[in-house]
Amino acid sequence: MADVILEARERQEIRLLPKEIEILRQERTVTNDSGMSVVRLKFVPIRDRIAPVFEMFSRLLGKDFRLDKSSGGWVDFGVAIDLRNRITHPRNAGSFNIVDSELNTVERARQWFAAAVEALLGDC
Repeated sequence: MADVILEARERQEIRLLPKEIEILRQERTVTNDSGMSVVRLKFVPIRDRIAPVFEMFSRLLGKDFRLDKSSGGWVDFGVAIDLRNRITHPRNAGSFNIVDSELNTVERARQWFAAAVEALLGDC
């Protein structure tokens, strides 16, 4: 979605604020000590990126979609991200122990995300 939005921006189909561009590109422009503009990577966690990207995508298509973060699915999504981070950046061997309840949470998060994408595309 981010790439679609950025390509639409290039065609002048959508106006984006600098902060929105920063979120989409995951980079920022800063001025160095010499006064020159330098582009730097700026990791934007998925929790901070998903709602704005959904909103910008819907705006591109003339809609006003808001991601529902009030349900347990949003909480499950955050827990699933934490689990992903735990196993991709382990601190110890115990980080790889995944229990059934965690897998159930990941499945609920997947269902929530799929429903959110379906709602977004259905609205657009």
